[in-house]
Amino acid sequence: MKSTKVPDEAIEKPAPTRKLFRLPVVIEITGLCRASIYARIAQGTFPAPVQLGVGARAVAWKESEINEWVDSLPIAPYRPINPAAKRKTA
Repeated sequence: MKSTKVPDEAIEKPAPTRKLFRLPVVIEITGLCRASIYARIAQGTFPAPVQLGVGARAVAWKESEINEWVDSLPIAPYRPINPAAKRKTA
């Protein structure tokens, strides 16, 4: 019996979800505080929210944009713990 490999293009990928996150969820996912989120929006380094109604004050963020932002963050360098280093005690 001969096995055949299915090309990656032929594999159906799940459709992206279309969820909206309110501010508490965005804070939990990103680890940023409210002020940092809005400061980064003003700087253009964080996704802007969408309004949830005409003239409404309620806003939310697209899940896909938050996930892209998180994925774009650099990976922190690995720094092994030096067991010989002395800890300062008070």
